[in-house]
Formats: sequence, C-alpha cells, structure tokens
Amino acid sequence: MRVALIIFLLFPAICNAEVMDKMPSLLSISITMVVGVIASYLSARFNPTLLLIVLPMLGLLTLSGLFEVNDPYIAAAIAQEASSTYIFVSWFSPFLILIFAGLGLLIRSRHVKTNT
Repeated sequence: MRVALIIFLLFPAICNAEVMDKMPSLLSISITMVVGVIASYLSARFNPTLLLIVLPMLGLLTLSGLFEVNDPYIAAAIAQEASSTYIFVSWFSPFLILIFAGLGLLIRSRHVKTNT
C-alpha cells in the first residue's frame, strides 16, 4: 500500500481521471433516447395527460448531460476523447423526443377526426 502511494505521488499522471470517466456513456445516452422516444410517443398517442409527467422527467435526464457539453473546455475534451458523435447524440436526443411526442399528438388528432 505504501509503495502504491509513493508511486502515485511520484507519478501523478497515472491517477489522473479522464473527462469521459465522469460522463455517461454513449450507450446509456442512446438507451435513454430510445426509451424516451417510445415513452413520449406512446403517452402522446394514447394518453396526452401523461406528457405532463413524461416530458419533464425525460427533459431532466437528457438535458442534465448538456451542461458539460456546452462548456467550451469540457466539450473540447469530450470531443477529443469520445468523438463528435457523442456531442451530436447528446444534442439530438431531446429534439427527437419532442419530435416523436408531436408525431404522437398528430396521429392522435387525425385518428380522433376520422372516428367521429
């Protein structure tokens, strides 16, 4: 244990944490996006009052990662470590959730008009 402490004190670059160690992975962002798209579409299509619960919850999940992506220093490190795809998916997921919620509302309104 003492040897490891001495090594880490002599070579601090060994225990340096990367930026992406603190960020959610691309897979978790993609899974959140897919679940969010399905949840927003189905709630808009079948019970639009559920959007009052679903959209704020999904907004908190997707927009929480955008604070780091907006920072000019952290975003450059993220783009260097992960790729620009990570930044694109982080920005695209809230918009895709809103687009599918609107699509569900549009299909619901057209279905109601044809059945009445």
